[in-house]
Amino acid sequence: MSFEVLLHPKRVKRVITRLPRAHQKKLKYLIDQLAEDPHLFSRSTQISSGNLTKANFDVKRCKGRTNRFRVRFGDFRLVYEVDEEERLVLLLKLDVRGEVYPAR
Repeated sequence: MSFEVLLHPKRVKRVITRLPRAHQKKLKYLIDQLAEDPHLFSRSTQISSGNLTKANFDVKRCKGRTNRFRVRFGDFRLVYEVDEEERLVLLLKLDVRGEVYPAR
């Protein structure tokens, strides 16, 4: 059973339109994969689709959060959260590295 992917209207949807085409394609592939299995990239399974592989996405769990992850592709970071009960993947923020993480 797949998950529903929801995009934050201001923090994600608006940024997607400003991404380079190559990053938009990668992001579409990533979103499709997250809809199928949001924990796919955190396991050691090899994924390939044309020239896109698991190696293209650096996925790590956010510190202090059990269900929040960040994906690195190029200079951009995507932060998403998984709600297992509701079967949702919430795309919370997409931006360049310096703008995604909160100031310490």
